[in-house]
Amino acid sequence: GGMLRPGDHVDILGLVPIPMPTADGRMVNQLSTIPLFQDILVLAVGQEYTAIPGGDKADKKLSPIVTLALAPEEANLVAFVQEQGKIRLVLRSPQDTKKQVAVPATWARPSGSSSHRF
Repeated sequence: GGMLRPGDHVDILGLVPIPMPTADGRMVNQLSTIPLFQDILVLAVGQEYTAIPGGDKADKKLSPIVTLALAPEEANLVAFVQEQGKIRLVLRSPQDTKKQVAVPATWARPSGSSSHRF
């Protein structure tokens, strides 16, 4: 939506199909939202790689390319999940640096309703 800027922090979510057994024993893909990483620094958005105080939003083009500060292993996981499904970035408040236990969400198990923790 054009709100993401270099210096912001985001959470990274993966939306992927997970094979799940049905009551009759068949396997079906269940769309799941998996929390991957929290409080990740945004290094660049498109070609904007430094914060521009007072910049005019009307002159900036929205870019689908976001550069994040990830370790190589983290980047590998994000690339893998992106090939299997979709990646979503959730903008964090500048005051919110706390990392919390996050639970995957599906239609069968909405977020926060399971005892399984990642």
